Amino acid sequence: MAQDYTFLAIISDCNPVFILKASIPPKRKLDLTTGINFLGYGLLNDHTKDSSVALTAFADADHASCQDTRRSTSGSVQFLGERLISWSSKRQKSAAISSMEAEYIALSGCCAQILWMRLQLLDYGLGFNKIPMYCDNKSAIALCCNNVQHSRSKHIDIRYHFIKEQVENGVIELYFVNTEYHLADLFTKALGRDRIEFLTTKLGMRSFTPETLKQLINEEDE
Repeated sequence: MAQDYTFLAIISDCNPVFILKASIPPKRKLDLTTGINFLGYGLLNDHTKDSSVALTAFADADHASCQDTRRSTSGSVQFLGERLISWSSKRQKSAAISSMEAEYIALSGCCAQILWMRLQLLDYGLGFNKIPMYCDNKSAIALCCNNVQHSRSKHIDIRYHFIKEQVENGVIELYFVNTEYHLADLFTKALGRDRIEFLTTKLGMRSFTPETLKQLINEEDE
């Protein structure tokens, strides 16, 4: 029961700006006292905005990113409508011999999270199929949609192959997204300042330093 209340609280509190393309978000008048929660560095929560209800996910991987173990890092984000409700950055349990394998493992992990969220939402009368999941590796997408084993994939642990069943059953739909607009890229590697600011803006996050708070107040006064 406590977990259910926590899940509902997350859904109701988070509302970032969700933009796939490099477009400029519309300027909004911000209420600095009632509509916004200041989290130090986190989500820009505007409780007054409604969003459509649809599950969407992004999954990415940084191949062989660990210099000691050569293991890859998986990153993923999940949205309910335009609300960011889940994110993850995790070192993979085994070394991947190719970027395709690393991305495939990241997709499987993201799929598991989506299936858990889908099950939770059924309790509230919300059912989802054909859930869009975005990836920037076409080979990994092709592997998920192809049930034939071949030399490039036969060594991959069987526990990751369940995503193929979800694609075949119509629960998950995979789409290619350019790396430039891949929102999960933030959770896989160290990035430059401009790239971080670009992605955090798309995720609906801001750095609430004294300078940015002053800027928000000035924008409100205007």
